[in-house]
Amino acid sequence: MYYLPYATSLRLSDLGYTNKSQSNLGITFNDLHEYVAGLKRAIKTPSEEYARIGVEKDGKRLQINSNVLQIENELYAPIRPKRVTRSGESPSDALLRGGIEYIEVRSLDINPFSPIGVDEQQVRFPRSVYGLVRIGRCAGNE
Repeated sequence: MYYLPYATSLRLSDLGYTNKSQSNLGITFNDLHEYVAGLKRAIKTPSEEYARIGVEKDGKRLQINSNVLQIENELYAPIRPKRVTRSGESPSDALLRGGIEYIEVRSLDINPFSPIGVDEQQVRFPRSVYGLVRIGRCAGNE
């Protein structure tokens, strides 16, 4: 056995890249414009917890701001629509400019039953989805 009982992903645990206050943001993936609106709303939503920390202390910067998301890249969702940004461009503005270029799948490799965190079936799944999308596009179904 290559893993311990009750295996977990540090990346998605309290020790990793998580933010409990994000669960109430209501960011959806139903539509690109809904997603971007939710993301932009989140970077303007104040956080009581971060406000208590403060932005500066003794003249030193502690954080960018006191909002739930300080920058758009802090959205710790299992998947995120992405596009390569231009210099000075925010991720959401890049998406609005050119649409979704690729999907970042962030939790594919956390299978506790696989010694390497992912198995063959899991690796094949995104490729299958991609194939279905390509077939849909070829058939004219954008």
